[in-house]
Amino acid sequence: MKKSAKSLLTFAVVSLFAAGLAFAAADKAKSENKTAGCCAKATKASEVCKHECCVAAAKEGKNCEKCGGAGMMKKGKKKKAE
Repeated sequence: MKKSAKSLLTFAVVSLFAAGLAFAAADKAKSENKTAGCCAKATKASEVCKHECCVAAAKEGKNCEKCGGAGMMKKGKKKKAE
């Protein structure tokens, strides 16, 4: 009885650990390319975000991490700040 209880407990712990890793990978994939909020608002208004950090990140083809963005910018969406 003790052996089967240990086996069941071990199986449950390993399953929860595997599920946690799967959800973490899914969350990372979702947030890989995220536009910063200020840049999204500017795009909706048909403008370009003028924050210095966003302009510098855009020159590198990245979303501004300081303002909440992540990853690379979508291709074809690059605009230069005036």
